Amino acid sequence: MARNLYVSYDLDNAPPERYQRVRAAIESCATGGYSWIQYSLAYVKTSLTIQQVHDRVRLAMRSTDKLAVIHALDAIITPLAHAVLVALQRAFRAA
Repeated sequence: MARNLYVSYDLDNAPPERYQRVRAAIESCATGGYSWIQYSLAYVKTSLTIQQVHDRVRLAMRSTDKLAVIHALDAIITPLAHAVLVALQRAFRAA
């Protein structure tokens, strides 16, 4: 079953390499595509469970870093290019 997830993180005093590892871990969870909405907020379409995504991304983080994985049904995000919003909403409906 495809899931529409939002993954957000906050890294505590992280060097650039840790940001890259966390972002790569988030992207690796996508089985149906992903989109970076903000620097630390991604939309991920995946067949993985919320727990599986959380656990995979958490491996790239330190214990003081924060992570949120949210299963979503629809979204409105502003400001966001209309084409990107339409693509996200289409993906939600296809899940």
